[in-house]
Amino acid sequence: MAKEKNAPKAKTETSEKTRNEKFVELAEIRVSKTLRQIAMIGNLSDKSKYEYSDKEFSRFTMPCSVPWIR
Repeated sequence: MAKEKNAPKAKTETSEKTRNEKFVELAEIRVSKTLRQIAMIGNLSDKSKYEYSDKEFSRFTMPCSVPWIR
């Protein structure tokens, strides 16, 4: 009897990561990227290189004050 191409593969603990391992791996990558991006946003505060009004500042920083939705 031939195997189906799209048949689900059997899970083995050694060959597949647990859901927790996947979470930790992805969280480390995403948090690291996010922190680098936030640092880059911080570079925009250099008034010797950029010009912006208080209204513009508030417009872009307001989303940072919104609590995270779970």
